[in-house]
Amino acid sequence: MDELVGSCVRCAHDVYCTGGFLNGILLDNKKILCFNCMDLLIEAELVGGAMMDYLRKTYPFSDLQEFTHKSSG
Repeated sequence: MDELVGSCVRCAHDVYCTGGFLNGILLDNKKILCFNCMDLLIEAELVGGAMMDYLRKTYPFSDLQEFTHKSSG
């Protein structure tokens, strides 16, 4: 039996509890993130980490520090 428990905080799709299991994750702020959005966020995090590894290996620290200050300011 499926029970509607709320909607995804990111995509607004309905999230159900099926057989006692939530079809998503409960965030610290008590909001729900569906599994599809969770997968997308994990993938984006992995890509971001790979990009940072590449930048650290390719550019000296001083160049990276200058770049990050220009882009954030």
